[in-house]
Amino acid sequence: NFFWSSRPANLLLVGGVLALAISSVLASVWPEGTTSGVPVSGLAMGGTHSLWPLWVWIYCLIWWVIQDFAKVGTYWLLDRYNIFGYRTQAVGLAFSHERVPISAKAESERIAAHAVRDVSHSKRLEALAEHHHRTTQRMRNEEFEIDAIGDDIHVSFPDGEDEQPATIVVDKHQTEESLV
Repeated sequence: NFFWSSRPANLLLVGGVLALAISSVLASVWPEGTTSGVPVSGLAMGGTHSLWPLWVWIYCLIWWVIQDFAKVGTYWLLDRYNIFGYRTQAVGLAFSHERVPISAKAESERIAAHAVRDVSHSKRLEALAEHHHRTTQRMRNEEFEIDAIGDDIHVSFPDGEDEQPATIVVDKHQTEESLV
C-alpha cells in the first residue's frame, strides 16, 4: 500500500511532526562553531543560501515518494511471482522456490487445502475455549489447588477431579493445541 492509503495513529503523527519540526529548526539555526574539529553552521545561517532548509525538504519529499513507489512495486513483484515463497508463506503453505506465476487452479487448490486445515484448527480452538471456560468457572466457584510441574499446570478440585487447563504451544512454524 502507498503511504497515503492509511492514516497513522494520532500519537505517531504528533510525535513525527514534533520531531521533524524541532530537527528542522535546529538544522536551520544552529550557530557557527566546530564539532570535533569540523566547522558547522545552520543551513539558514550566514550567506546567500537562506533557503537551504526548503530545498532539503523538497529533496527529501521527492525521494520519499520515489521510495514508496519502489516499495509498492517490490511487494507487487514478490506477490506476482512468489519470489522467496512470499505468497505461499503468507498463507502458511510450503516454502516454494518457484519464480514463475502460479496457475489459478493450483493456487485455488492450495487455498482450499489451507481452508480445510483452518476449519480443523477452528474446531480444536473451540474445544480449547470450552475446556478453559469450564475450568475457569469451577475455579471461581470451588476451592482448588494448583501444581506447576515444568510447563504443565494441574488444577485439583476437592471432589478428586483433576483438570489441566488447555495450553497452546506456539512454534515458529506451527501452532499446536493440546488438551492432555
